[in-house]
Amino acid sequence: MKGIFIEDPDYVKICEGIDKRKKSIKLLTRDIACLKKSCIFALNNSPKAIGVRGFEFMLMAGVVCILPNYSLESKKTDELIKNCVERRHKIIEKCKKNDTYETAVAVHDMLIRNIEYKDDGDFSHSMVAPLTMKYATCDGFSKAYKFIMDGMGIPCLVVSGEAQDPATMKLERHAWNMIQIDGKWCHVDVTFDKGVKSYEYPRYDYFGLSDEAVLLDHIYDKTSYPNAIEKAMEYYRRHDNFIINKCKLVSYLKKNIDKHVIVVKV
Repeated sequence: MKGIFIEDPDYVKICEGIDKRKKSIKLLTRDIACLKKSCIFALNNSPKAIGVRGFEFMLMAGVVCILPNYSLESKKTDELIKNCVERRHKIIEKCKKNDTYETAVAVHDMLIRNIEYKDDGDFSHSMVAPLTMKYATCDGFSKAYKFIMDGMGIPCLVVSGEAQDPATMKLERHAWNMIQIDGKWCHVDVTFDKGVKSYEYPRYDYFGLSDEAVLLDHIYDKTSYPNAIEKAMEYYRRHDNFIINKCKLVSYLKKNIDKHVIVVKV
């Protein structure tokens, strides 16, 4: 597996240190830039990291000491995680399908329908606000999505990078997800689909995207994440809603004319 991933021993040690609330996490000296990537990855992907606001680094006798900045007491962190776990159980009961892909879609839809985009400068950037307060930023959407996927055993990562804001066309810091279904990775951006949704009906412009597709308006360090090469994972292609010509459009409309809502990609 390429890139920073669960098998990375430094990432594992950082997560274990956070879980145990260690004041200092000691690792053998290596490239500090790579070590900082592992720390960011831990902040995005470890549930216990909701109480961490960053790290400091000290080099001592060939060993790097990572000093987590804990902003919450251990008891408070455990309480918040317990609340999130309880909420996750309820979501899984409602969204679990026989098909893994459709399960991932159901969770995507649930977040879009029930979570408001709002920045409180604190818990909206974690899984806490979307799961217990019903609002989030892109960080919160992606971390909540991962936490729910984790609960169902579906491999999922939080991707940290930049994306082009559809409203301003400016690049801004952004977070989204990658999920693995049937051994194939793809991108899911719940926040962007939330932004383009039509009335109460979810859109799937950013569900199941390949690297090629997501890189049209997203930027991230590809070396740190798995490859997503299957275009067939895209929602509209998988559901035969990808319109490539007039004949396909006419055929699709005839087939689905009785449906109340039709969502396609042209």
